[in-house]
Amino acid sequence: MKYTLLLIILFVLNLSALAQQSNKADDALLLEYYQNQRFSEAADYLKKIYPEPVIDLKVLSSIAYASQMAGRLPEAENYYQRIYEADTTNTAILF
Repeated sequence: MKYTLLLIILFVLNLSALAQQSNKADDALLLEYYQNQRFSEAADYLKKIYPEPVIDLKVLSSIAYASQMAGRLPEAENYYQRIYEADTTNTAILF
């Protein structure tokens, strides 16, 4: 019984670790988009990898930056506002 329970717990932990890894953006592809100034494609790629609702501040910041550089200012403002609402002590976001 103990071994079966331990096996189930390990299986669930492994499954959750795999699920978290599958939702990670390809850094090399993002770097290529940024270097070639294809910010619109970078923003679309990030939105496809991280579907709404996005709560991770780092991901929100990446999407906001890519949207801003792509000229999608209302969209970028929305993401920056969400970051500020999540962490009101982060005044650098206001700039």
